[in-house]
Amino acid sequence: MKITTFTKYTVLLLTISLLFTACKPRKDLSYFTNIPDTLKQTLKMNAANFEESIIQPNDVLNIVIQTIDPSSSQLVNQALPTGSMTAGASTVPMSTLTGFIVDKNGVVKLPWIGDLKLAGLTIFQARELVQSKAETFFKQPNVQVTFAQYKITILGEVLHPAVYNIPFEKTTILDAISTAGDITIYGKKDNVLLVRDSLNQKIFVRLNLNSSDIFKSPYYYLKQNDIIYVEAGKDKVVTSEAYKTRTITITVTLLSAFIVLLSRFVK
Repeated sequence: MKITTFTKYTVLLLTISLLFTACKPRKDLSYFTNIPDTLKQTLKMNAANFEESIIQPNDVLNIVIQTIDPSSSQLVNQALPTGSMTAGASTVPMSTLTGFIVDKNGVVKLPWIGDLKLAGLTIFQARELVQSKAETFFKQPNVQVTFAQYKITILGEVLHPAVYNIPFEKTTILDAISTAGDITIYGKKDNVLLVRDSLNQKIFVRLNLNSSDIFKSPYYYLKQNDIIYVEAGKDKVVTSEAYKTRTITITVTLLSAFIVLLSRFVK
C-alpha cells in the first residue's frame, strides 16, 4: 500500500511539472504590451523619420534614362544580368535580375555617360548626379534610379527564415517580420537583434517589439542588407526537452503500474 501511494504522488508531481512547462505567459505572445488595453485611452507619439538608404559597393541599381529619341534610350539602357540572387525562400533565375552593379570602388559604369561614383549617395542624390551627366549628352533626359535588389535577411524564430528581396525601400521591421510569417511563439519579441552595414562598420541594435516605442526608433525603417535575428526564448529549450520528459513520464507511469500489480501478488 505504501508503494502504491508513493507512485501516485510521483505521477502527480510529474504531471504538474509538465503543465507548468507547457504554459507561456500571454504577454510574451503579444506586441506593444505597453499600450493601455481600453478604448477610453489614446496613445500618441512621434513616428520615426524615414531616411534613404546609402548606396554601397555590390549594390545593384536600376538606372533608366529616357530621352526624346527612343533609339538613344535603348542604347543607354543596356543593363546586363548581374548574377544570382535569393528572394524569399527560393532562388530566382539569373536572368530575372538586371541592373548596374556598384563595383568595389563604388563606381557604376553607364553606357555613353561613363563611370560615376554613386557609393555614399542616396537614391535621390544618385538620380540628380546621373541626370546632370545625362544632360550633357541628351536633350531633356528623364532619369530614374532605384535599388534592383533591396535585400533583407531574417533569421531565427520566425515562420519562414530566409533572404528576402523587398520591393519597396520604405520598409519597416514589422513589414519584414510579417513577410517572414511572423515571430513564432518561442521567439523573444523584446530582444530582436538588428545588424546593419554602415559603410565600413557593423552596427548591432537590440529592439523591443513588445513596446510601442519601436515606432519612434531610428531603426524602425530598414536599410539595404539589414539582418534581423529573432532569438529563441527559454520556452524553446523547455519544449525541446518536453519529448524526453514525456518519455520519462510514460516510463515512470508504466513502472508504477507494474509495481502496483506486483504489490498485489507479493505479500
